[in-house]
This record gives sequence, structure tokens and C-alpha cells, in this order.
Amino acid sequence: MSLRILRPPSGEPPATPSGPGVRVAQRLAVTQRVAVVAALAAVLSFYTWTAFTTDRNFPTQMDVEGRDYFNLLADSFRQGQASLLVKPKPELLALEDPYDSTKNYLAYRVHDLSLYQGRYYLYWGPTPVLTLFLPARLLLPGDLPERAAIVVYAFGGLVFSLLLLRWLVRRYLDGSPSWMLWFGGMALATGNVMPFILRRPTVYEVAITAGFCFSMASIYLLLRGALADEPNFWRLAGGSGCLGLAIGARLSTGVLGLLCVAVLVHLVRPRWSGRRLDAVRLTAAVMGPVGVCGVLLLAYNQVRFGSFTEFGLRYQLNDLQLDPDGLGHLSRSPYYYLFAAPRLDLAFPFVHLPPPPFPQPELPGYLLEPTGGLLTASPIALLALACPVVLRRSPRRAFELGLVLFGLAALGGLTLVTLVVLVNGVAMRYSADFTTLFLVAGVMTWIWLTCTMARVVTRRAMAGAGALLILSGAVVGLATSFTGNTDGLREGDPERYESFVGATEALPTAVTMVLGRPAIAEVWSPGTDSEGEAYRGVTRSKRSFSLGPTPVIIRVVSPNDRSAMLRAVVPPGSPSAAGDVLLATRWQSISRPLPVPPEGGVVDLPIRLTRGSNRLELYVQSRDATDGAPRVRITDLRVASPAPG
Repeated sequence: MSLRILRPPSGEPPATPSGPGVRVAQRLAVTQRVAVVAALAAVLSFYTWTAFTTDRNFPTQMDVEGRDYFNLLADSFRQGQASLLVKPKPELLALEDPYDSTKNYLAYRVHDLSLYQGRYYLYWGPTPVLTLFLPARLLLPGDLPERAAIVVYAFGGLVFSLLLLRWLVRRYLDGSPSWMLWFGGMALATGNVMPFILRRPTVYEVAITAGFCFSMASIYLLLRGALADEPNFWRLAGGSGCLGLAIGARLSTGVLGLLCVAVLVHLVRPRWSGRRLDAVRLTAAVMGPVGVCGVLLLAYNQVRFGSFTEFGLRYQLNDLQLDPDGLGHLSRSPYYYLFAAPRLDLAFPFVHLPPPPFPQPELPGYLLEPTGGLLTASPIALLALACPVVLRRSPRRAFELGLVLFGLAALGGLTLVTLVVLVNGVAMRYSADFTTLFLVAGVMTWIWLTCTMARVVTRRAMAGAGALLILSGAVVGLATSFTGNTDGLREGDPERYESFVGATEALPTAVTMVLGRPAIAEVWSPGTDSEGEAYRGVTRSKRSFSLGPTPVIIRVVSPNDRSAMLRAVVPPGSPSAAGDVLLATRWQSISRPLPVPPEGGVVDLPIRLTRGSNRLELYVQSRDATDGAPRVRITDLRVASPAPG
């Protein structure tokens, strides 16, 4: 395997080669370009499909009378004001404390807007409106859907990350196998958290994807401008401007920008230390656009909230307590962001994100959403930890590559630390701020280690190991794109979801054939989360949940046709209604109710299973219709064999 790290010395341009071999190479190059375009088109189609097959109800869709938040802000900008044209309800303004979440939800608040001096504001930055929503008004007859904007930003960020990877490979590892670059592209397209984010395309994701898009554009342009044989001032200025736009979309990218500028200055300064005019031009190119964006953002804050440093977070109308109270989150959040492993189960799509139980007491106000750890959900990022190995190598280009990779990993680490310290909680969508930085560093380190190993055996082993890590990350990324944060495909397009379940039921059926017994694949409560204990689509050995008249869906996978028992354990004193309470199952329109013992105990409900996936409904009835809606606590649910005889 040939690898060229150092470029050949410059000189007279070589004569243009010709011959049959050149024509073959040219045809191959055309074929590769077509393949790249086809692959990008496939990714864009997948991103679009994911965003537009998602549930359109709260919290997946947040709007005011059908209008997305950023479209409302675009209306305001066209009217020359920073506050929304939507007026708060008089009942909200009449409250003694309109920020009291126990009362303001009854006073017709608009969720997660900022209320200040009787007006509504968006606490998110203005970049999405300035770069997409307002320009779209000039081209479209109506509003630009937020989910369309998220697709544009997510795909744009992916393109710039792919350009960054391609440029790094061509500059430092020219001659490395093209298949490794394709695998690297797969890692960036599926492991960058965008498939997960697109499954819940609402206002939060607009800001996050816009920050992702412009931060990746900034890094790409700044590095290309700084590391060229002659600094490119236009690329530097463009990268600086994109950094300013990224900060205007998502404030956490400001940390990334500061370190990126520091790396830039470190690389460029030695060449221009003795030329004052060029140093001034470089300073203007690197600091000017981002400085202008920063000043405008501070002025925007002053107009909105009467303070240059107030972004509106303290005036939010929601139920969350995101300001850390104590330091308990400092030990918990890193676990979820780095190590929380996705879980394998029998429920489509067979890979689901945590949260699993954490071995510490619950934290007040701690935001805990489904979040997979970077090192387990995208394991190729592990190799980013090996970038100091590249840094120690002696050739100049190799040292420069190591410095770039170390800088990318440091950017990701610093952004992660900022999120952990400032936010009392974890959310998978926040991982988009740092994941791609680790992915680029990890993929480049993998290619470098593979191409520089002397022995063929170790080189092949490294290549295979990296490919397996990328494939496992792609499986997790694609699987979580079906569920997202709120099981968006099942809620938004249940028929399509069930078609996927039917098309893939051979896999869980094969598992139960190996086990030799039926297994519960999932316990799912449509429209609720069963008090947070029965996670959607996640198999648990102990299923504890609250059951009422609304059916809970039980999906049981069986290796063959058989009779069985659905065994539910009810704790003492569980029925909350007077009179006799019945626990019932329904399958194929057949209902089988049985009484719940007042003292609690085991209720065995007979069921008839067919080979494959069986969808049952479990609910509570009352013999006395005047008793109201009874509820029963289920502390365990299993499939058992029927009693002999």
C-alpha cells in the first residue's frame, strides 16, 4: 500500500500524460463522481424522508395556530421588531408570577417562548431567520416548514464535514484506499446525530442544526485558509463569518470558535511575524466577520431584553429547571454523553437508546432524554484518543496532521465540558455540538494508523477493526432514526411503522427459536410514557407501569403457535377504584377479563400465540360503571407456560 504524506517539491509542471491507461483513469474518475453524487442524493432523500414522516403534534411540532416559531420571528423581522407579533393572553399577564410553571400552563402560555415586559420573544438566536426563513419568503408563497429547514442545515453540515474529511485525506494521506474514505463518509452521515434529530424536527432542532452547519463550514474554511501554502484571505473571512453565524444560532459553538481561532493563529503567525501589513490583513480576515456578528448579536440582546448579555433563558415559559442546583450533574451527565450504551432488544428497530437506571439518587429538575454515549453509539470516535500518536511522528506533515486532529478532538472535548457544566441534564440532540468533531478525528486517525503500519497483518487488522466500528455506529444511527426522541415514526405514520415491524419480524422470531420460548418484545403506552417507567420499544426484565382503561400495547414474539399465560404481578392495594376491578387482555377482538385480587398477587391471563409477532392489548375494566376509571399498578409482566391440565 502506497502512502504519500509529504508533497513532492514544486517545479516545472509535468507533461500531460496520455494513452489507454489515462482514459481508463478518467472514466474511473467520472464513475466515482457519479457515485458520490448518487450517495449524497440518497442521504438527502433519507434525511428528508425521516423529517417528513414524523408526528406533527406537540412536542414534535411546536406552533401557534399552525405557525412555526421561526416563521413567526420572520414575520416580526419584516415588521422591524424583535418581539413576536403574537400577544400573550391577558390571563398570563395577570398572574403574580407568570414564570411559575404550576400556574402559567393554565393561563394559556406559549410553551418555551420568553416573556419579557408583556411581549413574547424567541430565546434562540436569529441566524436561522436571517439565512433561511427570510430568504425563503422571497421565493415561497407561504411559510418554510421548520422540518425543511432542519433538512437543509443537517445536510449542509454533513457536506462541509465530508469536504473537511476529503481535504484532510488529500493533503496528508494522499494514496490511501478510496474505500476507507467511503467508510469515513458513512460514519459522518449516520453517526453525526442528524438521523436522530430529524425524527423530531421542531424549533430546538432548527437552532442545533443551524449551529452544526455553520460551525462545520467555519472549521473547513478556516483550516483550508490557514494551512494552504499561501493563506487564503477569502476563505479565512468566510470561515470567520460562518463562525459568527454559528454562534448566532447556538451559543455553545462560541467555545468551538475560540479554540478554532487559537489553532488558526498558532498555525499562521510564524509565517507572517515580520510582515506587519499582512498580519493586519490576517487579523481583519480572522477576527473581523466574527467580531461584527458578535457585536450585532449583543445589540440584538439589548433590543430584546435590555441587556447585552441576556439571551432570554431566564424568561422561558416551561416546566424545566435547567440551571444546575449543586454538582450532582457533573458526575451523571458525562456518563450519558460518553458511555451510556444503546440496548439491543426484540422490538423494531432492535436498537434503542438509554436512559438506563443510573446508580445515584434522582436529581431535582434533571433533564433526562434518550441519550446514547459517543463512545458506544459511534465507537470509531474512540480512535480520536489516539491522535497524540500521530502528533509524535517526526515528518512535518504528519506532525501538522496530528496537531489538526488533536485540535478537533480538543474542540469537541471543550464543547462537551461546557454542556456538562452549564446544563442540568442530557439530551441526544445536544451531542450534535461535538460528535462530528470526534468522528473526523477518529476516522482520520484510523486511516493514518492503517496506512502507516509496516506489517500487512496488522494493517489489515486495523482496517477491519475500524470498518466494524463504523458499521456498528451506522447501525445505531439508522436504528435511532426510526424512533428519535419521541418515537416519531410510530406516532406520525403508524401504518408504515407496522409495515417495518412485519417486514423484520423474522429476526426476533429467530431469537425466540434459539431461546425456545416466547418473549415480550415491548410494552408501549400510546400517548403516554407510563409514568416514565415503561420505555417505548425497550425490553426490560422487570416492567413496572400504571395501567388504566386506555390499553397498553404488549408485543409478544413466539417461536411457534402455542397457548401461554400473560402473568401480571399486582402489588397489594393497587386498585384505586371501589368495587371489583378486572384485568383484561385483547387480541384479535377477543377480550379475556379476570378479577384483580384486592390483596394483590399474580393474575394469569390465558393467551393464544401464533408464530412471529403478536400484538396484545392490556387494560383495566370495572364491573361497576359508576366507579369511574380504575387504575392498577403492574410491577412485573412475563409470558409463562399454561398450567398442566
